[in-house]
Amino acid sequence: MDRNFAKSQQMTEHDSRTYLAWSNSYSRLLRQLGLKGAAERAPSLADLLANSAAERVKAAQPATSHTDGPDVPHAASAALMPGIAA
Repeated sequence: MDRNFAKSQQMTEHDSRTYLAWSNSYSRLLRQLGLKGAAERAPSLADLLANSAAERVKAAQPATSHTDGPDVPHAASAALMPGIAA
C-alpha cells in the first residue's frame, strides 16, 4: 500500500480506512508482544552546541540594574571573547 500511495499520490477513502485499520492492528500486535517505543535519544552534538551557545548569549546580556558609573565589561563577555583583555 505504501508503494502504491507513493506512486499515485492519491488515496481513496476506502484505502485510507484500510490502511489505518492495518496500522492500528500492527501497533496493537507489537504492544501485545511487549515491544516498546524507541528510547528517548540522547542529545546530538548539534543540540549540545546550540544549547551551549544560547546559554553563553544569555549570560552575556547585561544585568537589568545599571549604575551611573563607566561601562565595565561583564565576566560573561570576557568568557565569550577570551583573546580580549578587560
